[in-house]
Amino acid sequence: ITSDDHLILSGGLVGREHHLYPVGEGHYADELNGVATTNISKFNKKWYIQTPDASYQQITPLAYYSRVIGVSFVFATLLLVLIYAIYWLPMVVIGSIKGRQNIVVRMIPLLGISVFLSDIILDLVSIDFGFFNRHRNHIFICVTVLSLATAIRCLGWNISKVGKVQLFLSTTSYLFISGFMFYWGLV
Repeated sequence: ITSDDHLILSGGLVGREHHLYPVGEGHYADELNGVATTNISKFNKKWYIQTPDASYQQITPLAYYSRVIGVSFVFATLLLVLIYAIYWLPMVVIGSIKGRQNIVVRMIPLLGISVFLSDIILDLVSIDFGFFNRHRNHIFICVTVLSLATAIRCLGWNISKVGKVQLFLSTTSYLFISGFMFYWGLV
């Protein structure tokens, strides 16, 4: 976004704006120093912005909003899985929910969110757990495949519709996360 005398970069969904001032052809400096810290260039009909801490690429509004909606869907679904687990776990313990299929349909989403959250937590605290640490994204992909296979298989099962919906929503989220992992080369 440009104004008359400077360029404004927005730092993502929750980042702050950066006001940059021109100091040469395609080079900009931020408000803290007068040294060029940002480069703007055009390559293959797309604009690229390089800063000391990140690189930005021009994308269409559709691509931007699809990412926002996708991430929102994933987090809403994961939150729903956790809230639903608070409801059904005690029911399994006391014996109100019976049948292997009813329990499997509820456990697979909980397994997926457990692996995903452990992956995030291990990234945040930087603890090395050997095999699990090196292969945790592969483990999540395996849980995604298991979830997809269970979702397809449960179509013919006579089980709770709420459990099926939860399984389908979480499987869709896991596929979205797995696609992200493959796209960015994390697997």
